[in-house]
Amino acid sequence: LLAAFGSDRSRYKDAPQIQKYSGIAPVIERSGKKIWVHFRWACPKFMRQSFHEFAGQSILFCNWAKAYYVNARYRGKDPPSAVRALAFKWQRILWRCWQDRVPYDNDKYVNNLKKQGLEIYRNLNEKTIKTV
Repeated sequence: LLAAFGSDRSRYKDAPQIQKYSGIAPVIERSGKKIWVHFRWACPKFMRQSFHEFAGQSILFCNWAKAYYVNARYRGKDPPSAVRALAFKWQRILWRCWQDRVPYDNDKYVNNLKKQGLEIYRNLNEKTIKTV
């Protein structure tokens, strides 16, 4: 995290800044009636790849991350886009941990999802999640 975020906590005032800088945030372009979305080309490639790989590996060890990935795939995203969407989510979580100077707590995060009613995973049972 220190390599990605740095030691100056005021460098990024919010999570979207690191998401845009690292290249994980999508770029939306509009011209006339056309709209297209692509990932950022002008960014530190190693940082983008690091977050992408981190998110990909989290699918193996974190149930909510696996469920998020499966949900993205069911919605029609290709595998790299689904992992990039997961990395986008992870960056918000990691930024908050970095700002608050607390380690990530999976149980606390899952409980907060349930409290907020954002549990997109209730439609996915364990059998579905294991088929990734």
